[in-house]
Amino acid sequence: MKKSIYIVILLSLMTKLGVAQADKHNSLFFGNALMTNPAAAGMTNGDARFFMSYRNQWASVSTTPYKTMSFAADVKTFDKKIKDGFIGMGMTFYNSQAGEGKFTRSNFNFDLSYAMEVQKDLHLSFGASGGFGQYKINYDNFNWGVQWVGDGYDNTKFNQEPFYDDIKTVFDLAAGVYLQGRLSPNVDLHGGIAINNIIKPEVTFINADDKLYRHVSLSFHPEIRLPNTKLGLVPGVFVFKQGPNQELNIGTEVKYFLQESSHYTGYYEEKSVSIGSFFRTGDAFLVTAGFNYSGITAGLGYDLNISSLKVATNGMGGFEFFLRYRIGFSYGYGRR
Repeated sequence: MKKSIYIVILLSLMTKLGVAQADKHNSLFFGNALMTNPAAAGMTNGDARFFMSYRNQWASVSTTPYKTMSFAADVKTFDKKIKDGFIGMGMTFYNSQAGEGKFTRSNFNFDLSYAMEVQKDLHLSFGASGGFGQYKINYDNFNWGVQWVGDGYDNTKFNQEPFYDDIKTVFDLAAGVYLQGRLSPNVDLHGGIAINNIIKPEVTFINADDKLYRHVSLSFHPEIRLPNTKLGLVPGVFVFKQGPNQELNIGTEVKYFLQESSHYTGYYEEKSVSIGSFFRTGDAFLVTAGFNYSGITAGLGYDLNISSLKVATNGMGGFEFFLRYRIGFSYGYGRR
């Protein structure tokens, strides 16, 4: 009985937060910074890259678990014409579906950035993005109290609820700063600060004032290669604050180089495997695994729930997968 109560509370919170304050969320934040920071457009050790990810969570407490898919592509342009700099362009698509009402959020954004070289092989970029989002919900899947008649349920009975919109379309803006490149022969830097939902779009389906909070995030994930070994450490931290909500992810991956990339000739590209763990404070413990083969990178992650919701979830959280492909090769050991 106690577990059933937790499940009801959990699903109620999912529905409320999904309608009012749903926003992007991925545990493998280091997979592609472009999904949260437009300044990361073009910040790659190549000419272009493509990214996709899939996430499935809360399958242990719902017959309609949360499903999230992301796609992104970006290119580095004008690097031959701009002295000590380049222009980055990108686009991202994000789609999530949750709950009995199949609450769906879709976002499509264009990203533009300008990067300047602050020291050899180290770039600082400034970027912005704009795009459209659509929120959709299916009220036909909901059960209403007045539709329970006697010992049965009649979904044809008028639910006596007021009319609600089932689709909401919004426009939004984002901006950020991003740093990427080689700090020293054994250290690469990747990280930045971004603000999303700058204009705080209205997301409610009813006649009320309910705007999406601004989303401020910071990510930092350097790569540190241990001298005279085939090992590297890739620590990471991701922090965001959105209205009253905040989150901290911190942890590290350990990388083993099957083949290191050649910094000077650019002839050899990196081949490596990695394993790691991250902690999302008050929520989950994440285990990760990754594989990199000459510009093709795959990553896996699984959340083990440790919050009070573990009574309902049995500790199960979410499975996540990403695949990234890079065209061209510029320099160094950089894994992005």
